[in-house]
Amino acid sequence: MDYGVQKRYVDVHIHLYDPLYESTIEAVLRDAETAGVSAIVICAENYQTSLDTLQIASKYSPRTYAAIGIHPSRVSSLDEQELDKTLSLIEQNLSGIVAIGEVGLDRRLNEGEVNKNQFPVFNEMLRAAESHDLPIIVHSRGSATEVLKVLSSYNIPKVLLHWYSGPQDSLHEIIERGYYVSVGPSILYARYLQDLVATMPLNHILTETDGPVPYKGPFKGRLTSPSFIPDVLDTIVRIKQRNAEEVLSQVFENFQEFFL
Repeated sequence: MDYGVQKRYVDVHIHLYDPLYESTIEAVLRDAETAGVSAIVICAENYQTSLDTLQIASKYSPRTYAAIGIHPSRVSSLDEQELDKTLSLIEQNLSGIVAIGEVGLDRRLNEGEVNKNQFPVFNEMLRAAESHDLPIIVHSRGSATEVLKVLSSYNIPKVLLHWYSGPQDSLHEIIERGYYVSVGPSILYARYLQDLVATMPLNHILTETDGPVPYKGPFKGRLTSPSFIPDVLDTIVRIKQRNAEEVLSQVFENFQEFFL
């Protein structure tokens, strides 16, 4: 689908520091530029990847932006100082990051560690977002209801529920709070996500890839790239039955409103 000369696609969630991108990052970013992707948010998972994210975002600025924090899958391997070092890194780089992320809860990992480790780290990340007035990018796999309950205890206006796949009956609360959801390449074939997008107002939707997570359908066997975003946008256009330029412009406006 042709959106005209000035394309403004956004990928608000990708892990470009992953080893799978190590020798291909230049090519991936060239492909993204060719596809019209003008903004890419790199999301960290722990202290080291937060450092990597800051470096990559700075190197490829102004197209790339940094979000740093601790992913729930990494909390069980935190050393004693890593949480404090990550919190300090956030404070030291307030002008160099656009959000805290990726953080949250994941009930599909080790169930026993959620209360023991994930909740305390998530709360520390939320406190940092609140105190520094930063947006937050939240992972809520298998835990959307709990995540929304925790978020209600904080004054964080800008919340992005990354790859939201929680209950449809929570969408009203998400919309009422002014939160956003991001959808990725799986929307091309995942009926549940298509139904969520059909319900979600366009001014609450953002696009992502979560690379290097692999996908099925037309993306099978390919390294996940921001260049997949036009296909994601096309699917949103089809589901919403709206004008293509209108959808593109609104999603880009959502990006600006949330991150910049």
